[in-house]
Amino acid sequence: MVRPLLSRVIWRFLLKPFLDQDVEMIESEQRTYEGDRQRRYVEVNPAIIALQRVILKQDGVQSSHPTLQSPHVDDSELASIP
Repeated sequence: MVRPLLSRVIWRFLLKPFLDQDVEMIESEQRTYEGDRQRRYVEVNPAIIALQRVILKQDGVQSSHPTLQSPHVDDSELASIP
C-alpha cells in the first residue's frame, strides 16, 4: 500500500515536473531550429558535443566539420563523460 502511494508521489512531484521541463526545452529548441535551419550556434554542453562527434564520425563526416574541431572539448575530456 505504501509503495504505490510513494511511486505516485515521486512521479507527480519529482519526475513529471522535471520531464515536463525537459519536453518544453526540447520543443523550444526544435521550433528555433525549424525557424532557421541555417543558423549556426555554439554548443557548450560537453556531453552534447561528444554525442555530436560520435554521430558525425558514424556518418563518415570529415574532420573538417566544425563540431569535430570544437575548441570547447578535447578528447581527454570526452573520456570522462559517462
